[in-house]
Amino acid sequence: MFKSSVLRIVSWIVLIAFVNLTLQPLEAVAKTSTNKHHQPAFDGVDERYGKELTVIREVLDLAVSKSSRGEKIDDEVSSMLSMRKSLEVMEADMKAEFKQTESHLKKYNLAPEILKRHLRAVKEFEHRHFELKQLLKSLEKKEKTGSEAALRSDMQKLAEFMKRNQHKRPHTPIDPQRSLWPQPNDNRFRL
Repeated sequence: MFKSSVLRIVSWIVLIAFVNLTLQPLEAVAKTSTNKHHQPAFDGVDERYGKELTVIREVLDLAVSKSSRGEKIDDEVSSMLSMRKSLEVMEADMKAEFKQTESHLKKYNLAPEILKRHLRAVKEFEHRHFELKQLLKSLEKKEKTGSEAALRSDMQKLAEFMKRNQHKRPHTPIDPQRSLWPQPNDNRFRL
């Protein structure tokens, strides 16, 4: 009825079609999974500011541990002071972003409570940033004078400030009686 060459061609076309239909969804899944983990090229000012504070905390922890062992902390102090300058550069960008958020809230007439909360957060940020700048300036002055004991005490004050103002996620205790994946209580069928 059919020649073997025609059957062979049809079978190859069917095979290629099935392979294509099988691999196409897998390729799409592979593309979307790699895009989910891709970091954006530009971080926002607040993210850069937070990363800089994290680096300062790490350097500060290293300096405090070295200080407790009686080792020199000159390298850590100089790196923290260079980070202070980058924080001051980012401060203007942060203020501009705060103004932009405030204008957005006013433009869309959002609830006054949201605007009050934003203004309260801005004041709190400015107060904490001012206190951080003062501590870093004091550290810079002590570095210039060369007093090791005063430098260590200022470093300790800065460490206490950073620990006191560290942002932590709220802890929600786990109830051992409640399952993380709860089952329905009743025996009704749900659609």
